[in-house]
Amino acid sequence: MGGVQPEFRKLGVAKALADAQADWAKKYGYSSITFKTRNQHKAMLVFALKNVFNIIGFKEREHIDVHRILVRKSLKS
Repeated sequence: MGGVQPEFRKLGVAKALADAQADWAKKYGYSSITFKTRNQHKAMLVFALKNVFNIIGFKEREHIDVHRILVRKSLKS
């Protein structure tokens, strides 16, 4: 996954970037995209859920803000 600078958020940049990444991955034979985010990055988790990623795991860390949430999106049509 990529990131978007705060001043460019809510302009469709993240969606365009994610779509381009998915297209690239499909082209090269990948069947899914998986990434992890931290609990403190709520916007990233919301973005993932809105874009058909499923929560596939959770890794507890020393503080609740840095717990890891793993998500995956299938690229098969």
